[in-house]
Amino acid sequence: MRISYNWLKEYVDFSLSPPELAKCLTMAGLEVSNILYLGSEVENVVVGEILSLKPLPQADKLSLCQVSDGKQIFSIVCGARNIKVKNLVPLARVGAKLPGGRRISKAKIKGQTSYGMLCSEKELGVGEDASGIHILPPGCKLGEDIKKTLTLEEIVLEVELTTNRSDCASIFGIAREVSAILGGNLKPPRIELKENGISVFDLAKTEILHPQACRRYTARIIRELKVGPSPSWLVKKLETVGLRPINNVVDVTNYVLIELGHPLHAFDYDKLCEHKILVRFATPGEKLLTLDNEQRKLTEKNLLIADAKRPIALAGIIGGVETSVDQSTRNVLLESAYFVPQVVRSTARQLGIDTESSYRFERGVDVENVLIASNRACQLIQELAGGKVASGVIDVYPQPFSPVEIEFSPEETNHILGSNISPKEMSEILTRLRFNISQKEGEKHLWVRVPSYRNDISRPIDLVEEIARLYGYDKIPSGMPKIEISDSVDDKVLMLEDFVREILTRLGLCEVVSRSLVSPEYYNELDIAIPTGLKGTVEITNPLSREQSLLRTSLLPCLLSVLKWNLNHGVPDMKIFEIGRVFFPGKGIPEEKRILAGVLVGTQEERYWEDSSKAIDFYYVKGIVDSLLGELGIYPQRRGESGIEKSSHFLLEEGISNKIMVDNEHLGDFGELANKVSRKMEFRDKVYIFELDFDKMCRLIEIKKKYKRMSRFPWVSRDIALVAPQGLTFGEICVKIKKVGGELVQDVKLFDVYFGKQIEPGKRGLACKIIYQSMEKTLRDEQVNSLHMRIVEELERDLKVKVRK
Repeated sequence: MRISYNWLKEYVDFSLSPPELAKCLTMAGLEVSNILYLGSEVENVVVGEILSLKPLPQADKLSLCQVSDGKQIFSIVCGARNIKVKNLVPLARVGAKLPGGRRISKAKIKGQTSYGMLCSEKELGVGEDASGIHILPPGCKLGEDIKKTLTLEEIVLEVELTTNRSDCASIFGIAREVSAILGGNLKPPRIELKENGISVFDLAKTEILHPQACRRYTARIIRELKVGPSPSWLVKKLETVGLRPINNVVDVTNYVLIELGHPLHAFDYDKLCEHKILVRFATPGEKLLTLDNEQRKLTEKNLLIADAKRPIALAGIIGGVETSVDQSTRNVLLESAYFVPQVVRSTARQLGIDTESSYRFERGVDVENVLIASNRACQLIQELAGGKVASGVIDVYPQPFSPVEIEFSPEETNHILGSNISPKEMSEILTRLRFNISQKEGEKHLWVRVPSYRNDISRPIDLVEEIARLYGYDKIPSGMPKIEISDSVDDKVLMLEDFVREILTRLGLCEVVSRSLVSPEYYNELDIAIPTGLKGTVEITNPLSREQSLLRTSLLPCLLSVLKWNLNHGVPDMKIFEIGRVFFPGKGIPEEKRILAGVLVGTQEERYWEDSSKAIDFYYVKGIVDSLLGELGIYPQRRGESGIEKSSHFLLEEGISNKIMVDNEHLGDFGELANKVSRKMEFRDKVYIFELDFDKMCRLIEIKKKYKRMSRFPWVSRDIALVAPQGLTFGEICVKIKKVGGELVQDVKLFDVYFGKQIEPGKRGLACKIIYQSMEKTLRDEQVNSLHMRIVEELERDLKVKVRK
């Protein structure tokens, strides 16, 4: 942002030179990146008057101008189309010097000698307009040095504002800071407004249809004004800060924007349908031709200013052509409002518009400055364009400003800063910043009321920062922090995460990290019914894009997307896992849960030239889950009556999946990915997945391990072949065998599963080995055979299995 050194002095008393002021502001947190000395490079350029114009015969686009400097007439060849006879223009005579070191010399153009050049704004370094010659206002003295005419010898500070300091996005805002830093007298602009007897309420109506997007809207009406060129002092001030003058009414709104930091907009009152103003969101398909001559297609997220029939401006960004102020305008409706930063920012980014107005509204303006800026603009329009200001002001202000009050501790501030600033000095600093200070009797802390323009101050730590920057960072003694470093990390959850990563990595899996932010179409690719519990999503208030607008409720869709991408890029074997958080709507803040999930496809081992590696199957995934839980001391099959049950997980194929239960709690699921999902995602090989509740694992890992003495006596095994319904799990068979066999059954191992012609449909053959062992004696064959027969009988009777003999 450009700040005029001389303009700044109109509002605050100080005696620092430009470099000293730049250093002072930078040390207080307002970085001055550059100091520009405008006009110092311009020499031998004077005010000239065009006496005649005639086209060159050899070139249609060039004209031969006769230009006088009051003493001498010069022949100048010029290609600009915006000049005419009697215009006053900047005349660079032979030998003149322009910014960038350019020298003007006599030149022959299309056979005609040119004794100088007429200059544009850009060539003089007073603006960015290079489209034509800079036309000077009437009354300029012929032959006068252009530096004096345009007050080119101006000093400009380029200030790099951080996004939180919107209060300094104006000349007066910087003046307020200088006053606080140096203690100089602050001189706000004097506003004296004369109102006409006609009430503004008889002339216009205003309504805010969406108060959540517009906190305040004011409208004033100025009648019978005359639109024309702005006076030279106003033109000069605007050009100094990089703005192009347009006409006296529009220039006043830009002047107040730079002076007070509050954007305004002037509408041609007579072009407003029914003289009505509505603040509303656009409807899909609406269009608006903006002042930059771009036809904008609007969406329902764009906040508009509209009249009774059509949109007339993009709120806080740019006006529309149809209601713009031009030479025919006689009556003006002046808008001054507060638009919510997020709404303005969203529209500006979507439509690719960046204006001085949007720059300020995006960062947040002072809601209490709305009417002050409006009154200041009305005063200046009256002075420069005449007209009558209607009596009163339309001020729609649904929720008036309520100042923030913060409890502030000087003692805590010194502790944070490592300083020794007295409470009295802290109070003086805050008072200079125009904070209201109060202290209750008997209390050490202060109560600080924050002014409306400091929307970046909301917490005690913000006040600590204000104390530090005004006191001076260079005055705070530096020293090494005293930190007690513990010998080890005492976070069991982080330690467990690292341990789980180590286990799974040893088992051949690779960790991936996916985004927590997902799109509303997160589950669409799966083409499967989503459980109600996963449908409730947490929306992001101000997402960067639609693709990152929700918090995820499951890790598996992300992992399946990673798998698909890799398979499509020629990676045939994938074994990946992720430890991450999922989110669900809660009371106040979202509920978070840590989940461990994995996806596997391809071969169990790395492929070699023999290509003899076995494909990943259900039992391989079960082995990984068992190995992981076993190393953590969690044994589902030994807890409760049914540690492993059939799963109803929405992504698992029925009958080829299991649910893991521990102490009657659901710990997780594993198995084959549902065929419907595999087909939808075009997986050629079978995919296997697992998902475990990591938070529950953290609780279970704390259970102390119990060690059991091994038996000194030999074990005896018996094989058993069963034909069981496919719906009956091996886990249920194990539970039954151990229940009947009691302590003498040490283990049950499955070593074969068979589907064939000898097995009737709907059933499968299972072969397992039962290990018998006593802790007290050597078992005899008769005792083992008797117990084994009892197990067979109860399996046939209770579980309806057939034991093959």
